Amino acid sequence: MKALTNQDNQFVRFDQITYLAHFQGMSTAELAQKAGISHATLLGWRKRSPRASHLLAVAKVLGVSTDYLLKRTDDPFAHNSERKHGDGEATCAATFAHRLQVAMAAEGLNQSALAARAQALDVQGLSKISASTIYSYLHGGVQPKQYRLNLLAASLHVNAQWLLGYNVPMAATKQPVTNLLLSKVEALPIEKQKSLLALLD
Repeated sequence: MKALTNQDNQFVRFDQITYLAHFQGMSTAELAQKAGISHATLLGWRKRSPRASHLLAVAKVLGVSTDYLLKRTDDPFAHNSERKHGDGEATCAATFAHRLQVAMAAEGLNQSALAARAQALDVQGLSKISASTIYSYLHGGVQPKQYRLNLLAASLHVNAQWLLGYNVPMAATKQPVTNLLLSKVEALPIEKQKSLLALLD
């Protein structure tokens, strides 16, 4: 296959490729090996256009779309295959852990930085999200409860349903703080909700 044009190449997210590889426990050399290309070829993308077939191979290993790597979309899963569940609802093949990984990479956050951002948003300290909590989400097959999910989504500026793996836009449809406030209000006993509404009237 032909190499991409120079115009395309200037938009390759090489920093994201490196970050996603490291986030998934791979060096760039290991990523290149899994993609079936040489390490020198991968590193060369910083200065020259990648072959489309090579870019596709790397995108498959990282679990993101080539359009995302080329900065044609901010959705890492645009044009990726979807699967249908028994209830007929389409979801992306990605897991919660993988989407969390990609969202963290997009924001340039490690586990500690995400925990700090979540704690800053969680003014009442209800969620108790720590770096080890996030590690368990990334590696332990654990999914957060609704309040923590909304808090993580707000911290990462993404749609909470996207984070769970649903085939919806990555970007949040409401302001993150709005989602967080709604989840807090919904968690209150009904009498406290009524009192809060009375204060707002």
